[in-house]
Amino acid sequence: MDLNHKDIVYDEKEDEYKIIEYIGSGGFSHVYKIRKKIDNSIWALKTIHPIYNNEQDIKAILNEGRNALKVRNENVISYIYFHDGTKFNNLPPYIIMEYANEGNLNDFINTNKVSQKYIENSVLILMFRQLINGMKAINNYLVHRDIKPLNILFNDNVLKITDFGLSKIVNQSTRSSTFKGSGTYAYMAPEAWENKNNTIQMDIYSMGIVFYQLATFKYPYEIDNRGDLIKNYREAHMTKNPVRPEQHNSKISINLSQIIMKMLEKSVSDRFNNWKEIEELLVIENHEKEIDKDIEELLKKRIERDEEIRTKRLEKNKEETKKRDFFKRIRYQIIKSIINPLEEKINEFNKHYHNGGIEFGERKNPVLENFNYAIKFVSERNIQIYIEGLYDYKFEYQVSPKSLIDIPFPTKENLIKKVVPKLKGRKILAWGVFITSEGKGFNIFLIEKENDIYGEWLILENRNSALSRRERL
Repeated sequence: MDLNHKDIVYDEKEDEYKIIEYIGSGGFSHVYKIRKKIDNSIWALKTIHPIYNNEQDIKAILNEGRNALKVRNENVISYIYFHDGTKFNNLPPYIIMEYANEGNLNDFINTNKVSQKYIENSVLILMFRQLINGMKAINNYLVHRDIKPLNILFNDNVLKITDFGLSKIVNQSTRSSTFKGSGTYAYMAPEAWENKNNTIQMDIYSMGIVFYQLATFKYPYEIDNRGDLIKNYREAHMTKNPVRPEQHNSKISINLSQIIMKMLEKSVSDRFNNWKEIEELLVIENHEKEIDKDIEELLKKRIERDEEIRTKRLEKNKEETKKRDFFKRIRYQIIKSIINPLEEKINEFNKHYHNGGIEFGERKNPVLENFNYAIKFVSERNIQIYIEGLYDYKFEYQVSPKSLIDIPFPTKENLIKKVVPKLKGRKILAWGVFITSEGKGFNIFLIEKENDIYGEWLILENRNSALSRRERL
C-alpha cells in the first residue's frame, strides 16, 4: 500500500503526522517528509515493503526493527516508531525517524568530484570519527549490512547514519528479481557474498569503501559496467586489489591510506576487529607531527612490498576459486546427466524386486577432480564408473632447456607449456570410463559446447579402454 500527500500516519501514542512532501524511493521503500500535528515538528517517514517468505522471516524483521529503536547517538538518525503493519491495519509497515535537512553523502561526493579539490586530512579524520562514532552505537545492537553513501545523511553539518535495522528487509528484497539495489552490491564484504554470518567486520569493510570515496572521490575497484553487473562486483570484492588511495590523492597521509586499506582487506582475520582499533589510530594521526622524510620513504617501500604480496595472494585465491567452480560444474553435470537417471532406474528395479537389490553409491575420494561410483548387481557383478575432471594445470609440462637456447632470460612462461586435449575440435572438460567386472565398457567425454558452460557428453564404445588401462579379461 502506497501513501499519498496529506495522508495521516500515527506513532505509538497515536499522535498524528501529516505527509507534506514525497522525498524519494529505493528498492524496498518510499520516503516522505511529515509534520507532527501537535507541535508542527518535521520528521521523515519511510514505508517499507518487505518480501515475507515465512513466519520466521517476519519475526527476524520485527526483531531487527525493535533493536533499531534502541540506538541513540548524535551520528545516527533517531527512529521514534516502528510500525509493523498490524496496529494500524489500514497502513503499511513504516518507520518514523529524525529528518535530515542537508542531503546525503553520495551527493556530497559527486559534487566535490567535479571540483577535484580533495578534502584535507584533518577534515577527513573528523568525518571518519563521526562515522565511527555512529557505527559503534549501531553495532551495539545489530549489524548494519547496508552501509553506503546514500545511507549517510547530513543534518546541520553533522553526519548521521540511517537505514540500520533494515538489512533483513534488504536481504529479502535482494532475492526478488525486481530489486534494483545494485548500490548495495558495490559495498558488500567478500564474506557477505558467501552468505557468512553477519559480523562487525562486514560493516568495517563497507565503511572502508565509503572512507576511500571520501578520500579520493573514486570507487576503489574498476568495474566493467557491461554484462552481469552483480557478477562483476562479486569478482571485484573477492579477487581484486584496490588502488591505493595516495595514487589518486597524493596529499592523503600514509597513515590514513593504511587505515583505509586495512579496512578493505579481503580476509576477515587481516581486517580490523572493531571500530575502537580504527578510532585509536585516527586519534594518533590527528596529533602526530609530520613524518620524517627518510621514515616516509621506508614506509612507502614497505607498503609497496605489502601490496605485491597481497596481489599475489589474491591471484592465487582467484585461481583456486576458478578451479573449485570448474569442478563444481563437472560434478553438477555428472549428477544431472548420469547419476540421477541411473538412480531412478535402480530404485525402480529395487522397488519391484524383493530378494536383495542393486547397490549404488559414490566411493569416497579425497581428490577434488576425481569422481568414483560403483554399481553392484544381485549377481555380484559390478560396474565401476570413473570420471576425471580435466583442469588446465593437468596438461602443463616442462620445456627442455635445449629448446630455450635462443631465449637469453627465460621466464616461467617460457619454461611451462600447455597442451589442451580436444575431441572433434572441442576442448575436453572431463573424461571417464564405465567398465564391468568382465572388463567390457565404454569411454565418456564431457566436451565444450557453445554458449553452455556445462558442456555435453559424448560416448565412445570400446571393449579395451585406453583410459582405464585395463586388459581384456
